Amino acid sequence: MSSEALGGAEINNAVLKEKLVAKGCDVNEIKSTEVNLSFIEKNKSANFIVSNFLGLSEQAKTALKNTNYLIYEHDHKYVKSRNPASYNNFVAPQSEIINRQFYKNARAVLCQSKMHALILKRNLCLDNVTNLGGNLWSSDTLALLEKIAVQPKKDMFAVMDSNIPHKNTLGAIAYCEHKNLPYELVSSSQYEEFLKILGSYSKFCFFPHTPETLSRVIVEARMMNMEVHSNNLVGALSEKWFSLKGANLISKMRDRGEAIVNTIMDLFKSTNTIKFYNNELKNNFKVSIVTSLYKGDEHIEQYLENITQQSIFDQCELIIINANSPGNEEVVIKEYLEKYDNIKYKRLDYDPGIYG
Repeated sequence: MSSEALGGAEINNAVLKEKLVAKGCDVNEIKSTEVNLSFIEKNKSANFIVSNFLGLSEQAKTALKNTNYLIYEHDHKYVKSRNPASYNNFVAPQSEIINRQFYKNARAVLCQSKMHALILKRNLCLDNVTNLGGNLWSSDTLALLEKIAVQPKKDMFAVMDSNIPHKNTLGAIAYCEHKNLPYELVSSSQYEEFLKILGSYSKFCFFPHTPETLSRVIVEARMMNMEVHSNNLVGALSEKWFSLKGANLISKMRDRGEAIVNTIMDLFKSTNTIKFYNNELKNNFKVSIVTSLYKGDEHIEQYLENITQQSIFDQCELIIINANSPGNEEVVIKEYLEKYDNIKYKRLDYDPGIYG
């Protein structure tokens, strides 16, 4: 599902389409605003890759659960603010989580980096998350980056001149000025021209406000043999290959590109992928948490909020036994049962006592 805006995600998606077509796939793009129930019904036997779904109706999201679809996740559409960095440990309160069921119903949710996958798992507690560990570049773009990598460079910092607030151009400028580092602002509306300008500098400064699921521009800077100064909000830094630069990194991204396309094709071919909308969960929990309760009204909501936010909760099953409590805990518990398939609840019709 396509977007009218052109950015890193859209460039990546265009290359994905090109590579899938080269492998013999029949690929069609459609804007999310044009996906309706009739379209889904006509194409229910097709495979869907959902990338931009801001314009997708709630009806369409629900109808897609009966199809084979992957979510190619780019920019935290599971949080209302689209910025997990606003919250402690990147974990948003449950009241701020959106689209949980849509992510859960997908055959797989494709993430760009280890950091990206970890943040998404922490917020949605899903077991259908796949880390692709990179992005896609066309052969022509990689060839251009190879040429730029070996060209002479100005011994100063490039700062991306962007009017997008979360790219934080002012923060990069402040960093350079505070450290008395020479810098220049760089920009161009043309992608290849921007790469040529950026690659003429020896260093790149970028301090985003929002977690970058990968950050193509930082990877491109590294491929052009540039030194990078950034923060912990860049997904690419969580990948082992980020220690590479120049020709070595370009070679690695060529290999990753092929691996990414093969992963996507294999996910569609796979017959044993979990179908969460059928409530068929893997029985591979590492931890079973058994909790009994009696007169727990005062603490049940805080307890459930705390335990579901633990970083390994997606690898756990929580079994709650209500020992015939006279309290009203069940109202809160049922809210969490709707959100998490790995919570199991049983109410006894008697109180067996603490040892029972």
